[in-house]
Amino acid sequence: MALVPGSPVETDLIVEPATGEIRTRVPLDRETRPSYSLVALPSVRVVITVLDENDNACLLYTSRCV
Repeated sequence: MALVPGSPVETDLIVEPATGEIRTRVPLDRETRPSYSLVALPSVRVVITVLDENDNACLLYTSRCV
């Protein structure tokens, strides 16, 4: 598998050439990139979908009725 230099796959993921194991270099964030697509010739395609985690603090507003 050849990685495109500077692509999100190259900067965010590590693909072990000998085993094909895919690991992350950085924490993945759905708000930044919802998915990654890798193609290994001739017939293997891997799509990694990043699930959302509630990593933003909740903001609660209260109103008072007088």
